[in-house]
Amino acid sequence: MVGPLPPERSGIAEYSAGLVAMLRDLGLRVDTVTNADVERAGVQRVIDDLLKADVVVYQMGNHPTYHGWMLPLMSRVPGIVHLHDLVLHHMVAGVLSEEQRLTGDEYAGVLGKWHTVSEVKSAGLALRCGTPIWNTDDVVHFPLHQVATKFATEVLVHSQYAANRIIHEFPWLPVTVVPQLYPVVASHRVRERLRTIALMGGGQMNRRFDWIVQALVAIAGDLDHPLTVEIAGEVEPAVQRVLEGLAGIDNVTLVNHGHVGDDEFWSVFARADLMIALRQPTMGEASAVVSKAMQAGLPTIVSDQGWYAELPACVKKIVPTDDCPQVLATLLRQLALDPAAFAHWAEACADQAGRPSLDPFAATERYAQLLRGHRVIADFRDHVADAVASLKVDIDSPLASELQRIDVRTSLRGDRWVKPALAALADQELDSHARIVGGTVGPYPYNGPLPDAGFLGQALVLEHDACVVAPSSMISLRVELTNDSECQWLSPLGHAMRPFGIYLGHFWSSADSTHPLAEQPRTWIEEAVDKSSSSIHVMKVRAPDVPGEYHLEIDLVQESVCWFKSRGFVPARLVVHVEAAQP
Repeated sequence: MVGPLPPERSGIAEYSAGLVAMLRDLGLRVDTVTNADVERAGVQRVIDDLLKADVVVYQMGNHPTYHGWMLPLMSRVPGIVHLHDLVLHHMVAGVLSEEQRLTGDEYAGVLGKWHTVSEVKSAGLALRCGTPIWNTDDVVHFPLHQVATKFATEVLVHSQYAANRIIHEFPWLPVTVVPQLYPVVASHRVRERLRTIALMGGGQMNRRFDWIVQALVAIAGDLDHPLTVEIAGEVEPAVQRVLEGLAGIDNVTLVNHGHVGDDEFWSVFARADLMIALRQPTMGEASAVVSKAMQAGLPTIVSDQGWYAELPACVKKIVPTDDCPQVLATLLRQLALDPAAFAHWAEACADQAGRPSLDPFAATERYAQLLRGHRVIADFRDHVADAVASLKVDIDSPLASELQRIDVRTSLRGDRWVKPALAALADQELDSHARIVGGTVGPYPYNGPLPDAGFLGQALVLEHDACVVAPSSMISLRVELTNDSECQWLSPLGHAMRPFGIYLGHFWSSADSTHPLAEQPRTWIEEAVDKSSSSIHVMKVRAPDVPGEYHLEIDLVQESVCWFKSRGFVPARLVVHVEAAQP
């Protein structure tokens, strides 16, 4: 399990610690790797240890200090990526800034892998103007989760929202939605009236304290009893200024605790009758405090988007639009003035807290099953990878790209097919799309020169418009090849250049000179020309750069042996006028 752990002040560190403890209780051996371990043992030693593991899980979040150090490990040892934040833009920017590479080409280079040219220019301009993307709402459109998910063999997320976004980018990746639950939460208590509202987990602008302040100001005059608002967690200066809007408001008391220890955190949690956790925009994250609130039966109001939109019905959801302050005010007014309605809602939340869907140990068993299954699948993937490697597929071929899309969970069924398939393909030649050429074609037949009678035949250029062309223009020609020999003519598959391969070739020579120009690029014979037969092939040639009259000669060549015309083959010849365009 790679990622932060306590005493690091990270919500993901706390979650990981609880998860590791519960997995160990289920009998799994879980070794942990933190940044401190890497600094102490060194990157290579840690990589060597990770390579020995049955499964490697990376707990990935958006904080550069807590998670940036994991990227080099992931690139060397791909594994399961447990993605807690869909938006990793802040982490990427923080890592580049720490390495003093943010203002160079690296930032644009990272964006350019996943975004259009215009989007990259827009982000670069925002950075130069002092309003970088990661400080604006637009950051959700530049998530950069791909810097981590591109290394994943499988992805775990907490919401279908995040899963859908990842599947859109990597449709071949297995993505599993797992609940975010904790082994230790506040105990349940009966809540009969709304008196204390908790805002927990820190204060950033996207948590929309401004909407909460506006709603409280709107209802303060209607309240028949005071409300206390307790904030647990550090708040940004901009948020602090927003909270000043509650100063002097009758019936609303603000208690800002700032950063608190565990005991005080749970004390605030226990006193709360209601939690408000708004997000706009959402970074695709799951909220630890909201998860704990559900497990404790604490009534909660959230924004109706992302992970929050998928929460149980007992969690009240508000669409995060400009009307949100007014809608929130109406809801808070009703809950404060109607104790019976509030008590009924609190009872529904307590009932939900007791259901299996919020049982952390049941969820951990599901997590453990996934890890056990991944071990089997990972072993099989390695077997399949070895099988594919034995086919010697060109890494730049279309087949190599398509192989990345294979989902072994559904497509492959074990050794029953791997070994028979390899045996069947052992003597077959595949093209770059993994098609068996001709169905029965064996390895490339020529590993030496053709016999003397194997070069006989002729080439003929069929109807064409190549008499007058512009300098450096591309000319498309239909060439008929007639094979009068006893050998089949074909090029090696996959557009490979190899000794004794047979190709179409051509020469340009000037009408004013007896010296031929350099040999030109080869053209592959895609379909074999059988003995005693003819077939038509399309080839493209580039006209000379300098205007003048030229002779074009089209011949066959057996690489490392000879041009066919030296052994009796009749090449095709054309006279071509290269004329510059008139001014």
